[in-house]
Amino acid sequence: MVNQLSCASLRLDLYCHSTFITHATGFLVPSQNDVYLVSNWHVFSGLNANDMSPMDKKNGAIPTRALFHYRMPTDPSTCCQIEIPLQDNDHNPFWKEHPQGRAIDLAAVHIPELDVNHQVFPTQGSSHRPLSKRVTQQCFVVGFPFGIANPSDFPVWKSATIASEFSFGYTSPNNFLVDSTVTPGMSGSPVYLRASGNFEFEDGSATMFAGSVKEVFEFLGVYSGRIQSTKEGGALDIGLVWKRQCIDELLNAQRISEDFLGFYGKGA
Repeated sequence: MVNQLSCASLRLDLYCHSTFITHATGFLVPSQNDVYLVSNWHVFSGLNANDMSPMDKKNGAIPTRALFHYRMPTDPSTCCQIEIPLQDNDHNPFWKEHPQGRAIDLAAVHIPELDVNHQVFPTQGSSHRPLSKRVTQQCFVVGFPFGIANPSDFPVWKSATIASEFSFGYTSPNNFLVDSTVTPGMSGSPVYLRASGNFEFEDGSATMFAGSVKEVFEFLGVYSGRIQSTKEGGALDIGLVWKRQCIDELLNAQRISEDFLGFYGKGA
């Protein structure tokens, strides 16, 4: 039996015209009657969200298009590729960013080919009430490390633990840390909290599973990559996750990236 949330993570292949650049992960989110593909700002822009340097250290290539491996809702074992342009010939981006710009490493692009009905959205989860969230709780980053593929193109569930106080966040209440050895290719992955047995809700009440229900999952946010060590310059096995409310703020704002336009000498 396939976990429905395995169908939500989609493998992304990023290209600069015909040249392959890298892999990443994304997922679909509904907004009114439209469907958006959500991933990180640095994935769609091809630029480091901190210093605006190209993520492609070899050639400095910036992605102009992406292929995502769309899983058919009626047949979880079947995928097809859907191509989306990321910018026009004048470098105007088709994707949108958060109202705080690249400070929130998230972006979304409208997918007009998809109908909002019968899709698998991570934001639905399977818990109808917010679960209690504490340091050391296990969660899962669900994506495609190094673009790993299998015949059915299902993602990898990488275990992690919440590594910072969830309510207070890390750099702000918009994010939190996870402790996990997550690799390149998983940027843009949805992150889920799993609960089984006896568990608590956010309001302090508790319950236990009964009947056929053995576990529930709650969508927590979007994995953004490992944080850097300021002393050594290397990456730690600590990753940053942007909380789910940031996605709603992004989609409501529909903001074009001034920083991306500025990279090409455009804008104000």
